[in-house]
Amino acid sequence: MFTVSLISVLIVLLINGNVAWYTSLTIAVLTAAASSIVELYTRKGMDTITCPFAAAAVLLPLVHLWGA
Repeated sequence: MFTVSLISVLIVLLINGNVAWYTSLTIAVLTAAASSIVELYTRKGMDTITCPFAAAAVLLPLVHLWGA
């Protein structure tokens, strides 16, 4: 989960973001970590719902904060 989330968020931010690559990498790492932790603790197959919400809850504020 961590690797797939990291790569996908990083690619999207590198293509569409207006920030340096290291800022995109930082945002991608933090988003991937949050998604992985939520997936680890989610029970009964609910990670399909909780992981995207967790990723959005981390990704959106960071993108707005750093101006991507």
